Amino acid sequence: METHVVRESLKSLFASHPQRAALLIAILVVALVAGVYAYLSSPQPRAGPKASVTSPPLEISISLDEAEYEPWPIDNVTITFTVKNISNQTVILHRNSFFGYMDIPVYLGDWSITDSNGTELYRYSIIHGSIQSVINFGIKPGEEINQAYVWYQEYYDSSWRNLHASPGTYFIKGILNGYGINGGPAVTIETPQISFVIK
Repeated sequence: METHVVRESLKSLFASHPQRAALLIAILVVALVAGVYAYLSSPQPRAGPKASVTSPPLEISISLDEAEYEPWPIDNVTITFTVKNISNQTVILHRNSFFGYMDIPVYLGDWSITDSNGTELYRYSIIHGSIQSVINFGIKPGEEINQAYVWYQEYYDSSWRNLHASPGTYFIKGILNGYGINGGPAVTIETPQISFVIK
C-alpha cells in the first residue's frame, strides 16, 4: 500500500513538475556518488608488519599494529603472537614449565626485541619468568590461537636499570620455545624478524 502511494506521488510529481523531479533525482544521484567516493577514499585500518614461519603441523606468526611508533609514553607497541594448527588433526603442545602473567594463565608465545646492532634488549620470557607446572594445550585442526602483548618500549641494562628505547630501528621475532608437539621432544620455532621504528 505504501509503495503504491509513493509510486503515485512520484508520477504526480513528474507529471506536474518535471523540472523539480529532475532536480530531485540529480540531487539524489550527486549525494549517492559523494557518499560512495567518501567511503572509498576514507583511510583504511592500517596493519603493521607481520612475519610467519611454517613448521608442520604449526604455523607461527608475529605481527605489530604499526610500523612506526612515537616514543614512550605516547605510544606502546602492540604485538600479536599467533599459533595455527595447519594439520587435519588436533595438536597437543606439552611443556613442563610455562610462563604466565596477570590474569592470563598461559602464554604460548615468547618474543625478542633487538636493536639495530643485533643486541637483544628485551625477551618476554626472561622478564616474566616461568612456573614449574606441567601443561598440555590442545589446538584443533585449523584453529588459530591469537595472544596479544604490549611492549612499553622498555628494557633493562646489565645492572637491571629500567630504561626506555631511544629513537631508531628495532627488530622483533616470535618464538615458540620449549614445547613438545604431540608427545615429541621440546622444540624451538622462531619467526623471521620484522623491523619497526621508534621515531
